[in-house]
Amino acid sequence: MLVRLKRYGGAVSLPVLVAFGLSVAGLPAPALAQAPARTAKILYVPVQRAESVPEGVPTRVEEYFRALIEIEPRIKLVTLPSELAPLQGMAPAPEASRPEPAVMLPPLAPHPDLDRAARLAGEGRDLAKAGKLERALTTLMQAQELYGKRIGELEDFERYVDVLVWIAASFLNGGYAEEGNAALGNVLTLRPNLSVDAGEFGAKFVAAVDAAKKRTAEGPAITVVADPPEGAIYVDGRLVGTGTQVVSDLPRGKHFVRVVADLHYPAAATVTTRGTAASKVTVTLKSRVARVAKGKPAVAAEPKSRPLTEYARTGAYLESGFVKESQAAAGKTLSDYVLYSYLGRSESAFQLGLFLLDARNGELVAIDPAIIDTDLGNLQIALLDLESRLAKALGDFPRDRLVRARPALYDLKGSRPAPTPTPVAVAVPVPVPAPPPVVAQQPPAPVARATPARTYGTQQPAPRQALPPAAPAAPSGGFDELPTDFPMEDLAPAPAKVPVYKKWWLWTIVGVAVVGGATAAGVVLGTKSSKAASVTGRAQW
Repeated sequence: MLVRLKRYGGAVSLPVLVAFGLSVAGLPAPALAQAPARTAKILYVPVQRAESVPEGVPTRVEEYFRALIEIEPRIKLVTLPSELAPLQGMAPAPEASRPEPAVMLPPLAPHPDLDRAARLAGEGRDLAKAGKLERALTTLMQAQELYGKRIGELEDFERYVDVLVWIAASFLNGGYAEEGNAALGNVLTLRPNLSVDAGEFGAKFVAAVDAAKKRTAEGPAITVVADPPEGAIYVDGRLVGTGTQVVSDLPRGKHFVRVVADLHYPAAATVTTRGTAASKVTVTLKSRVARVAKGKPAVAAEPKSRPLTEYARTGAYLESGFVKESQAAAGKTLSDYVLYSYLGRSESAFQLGLFLLDARNGELVAIDPAIIDTDLGNLQIALLDLESRLAKALGDFPRDRLVRARPALYDLKGSRPAPTPTPVAVAVPVPVPAPPPVVAQQPPAPVARATPARTYGTQQPAPRQALPPAAPAAPSGGFDELPTDFPMEDLAPAPAKVPVYKKWWLWTIVGVAVVGGATAAGVVLGTKSSKAASVTGRAQW
C-alpha cells in the first residue's frame, strides 16, 4: 500500500489538500483560536459638579466609578495630564457676570508635593486596613504635613480631611486613646457631622466618633476679608462667598481659609476659634501679572486652549474649539475616546451624566445619567448600571444620542439645597387618663325560700305561687340580662332528705315482722307442749 501511495502521491496530493481545507473550514468556532477583543483606551476627564453639589461628593463618586471601570477588561483609563486640564474646584461664574481678564495666563500646574501627598495617603490607608498601624501613622502624618504646606493650592479639601480621619482611626484602633481623641477632635472641628463606615473603620472607632460629637461645642463667628474683593472664599473646603464674609456656626478649634481669584496665586490662612470672642482674618493674594510701565497698555497674551474640565463643568460641548481640543488631548495620550462627566443635583437626588466623544470622528453622545440618592445610599448600584451603559456604548456607539444642544443635566431646576426648616413648637396633647377597669359583677345569688313541711300520706302538695316580676338588672361586666321569666325558684337549694329510720313504712314493716314472729313462736311452743302431755299420760296410765 505504501508503494501505491508513493506511486500515485502526485495525483492525490491536490484532492487531499482540498479535503483538509474543507474540514478545517467546517470546524466549530470554539475549536479555532479566537482573536482577543480590542481594549478601548479612554482619556478620562475628572467629574465636575454643580454649585449645589457638596464639594466632597464628586471625589467619592469618582473613586467608586473609576474602580468599576478599572475592573472592566475592555476599558483602559488614561489619566488626564495636568498640563491639559488642571482640576478646578470652584465652579465658574455665569458668562454674563464673569469679567474677562485683560491678560490671559496659562493655568497653574499642581505642585509635586500634592501628588506625593496623595500617594502617601493611599499607602497609609492600605497599611491601616492591613492592621499595620505604626507604619500607617508614619505614612499618613507625612501626607498630612505635605498637604498642610500646600493647603492654599489644594483644591480638593476632602483629601486632607480623609488623611485626618485615618490618623485618628489608627491611633484609637492601636490603643492610643489620648492621641486618638485629640486627632478626632481636629476632624470634627472641620466636619462636625462626620459619618464613618463601621465595616471600614471598625465598631470601636464608630463609637468613639459618636462620643466625640457630644463633646463638640460651637465657637464664635469669624470674619474673612479677601484681597482682591473678587476673590472666592473657602472655609474648611466649603465655598462661602466672595469679598468679605462672616461665617458662624463653626465648632471651636482650628479652621482653614482659602482664597482664589483670576490672575492671582491662591493663598490660605488658619484661624482658631476660642471662647466667645469673634475672629477676623485677611487673606491677600499675590498677582500673577507683571507690572507694566506707567502709560503703557498691557499686552494681551496669546489665548491658550481651554482646559477640558471647563467644557465638562459648563457643558459648552457645541463651541467651535471643543472637538479640536478634545482630539488633540486624545492624540497626545493615544486614546480612542474622551469621557466627560458632570454631577448635577435635582430637588431629590444627584444625577451623574456621561458624555463620550469618539476621537476618530469627533462625535459626542450622551449616556443616560445615574440617579444617586442624596445620602449616597444607592451609590454602588447606580454606578454599576452606569458602567454597564458605558460598556454598551463602546460596543455599539449610539449615534441616535448625539449631543446637538446643551444637555438638560446642566439646567436642573431646584438644584440648590433647600434651607434648613426652623423648628416650630407643636403643642403636645395631654393624654387622657385611661378609665378604671370595670369589675365584672356577678349575678345576684338566688334567695333561699322557706320549704313547707312535708306531709306524709295522700295529701297533694300545695300549688306553686307565682313570683313577682323582678326588676331588670343593668348589664355589667359583659354579662347579658336575665330574662323576666327565668325560673329563679329552680335555683333554690333542694330540701334536706329525711333519714331512713324516720320513714313510716320502715317501722310498719318492722312491726308486722315482730308480730308475725311472735305468733309463729307461740304456735310452735303450744304444739310441742300438747305432744308432751299425751306421752306422759300414757306413761301414767
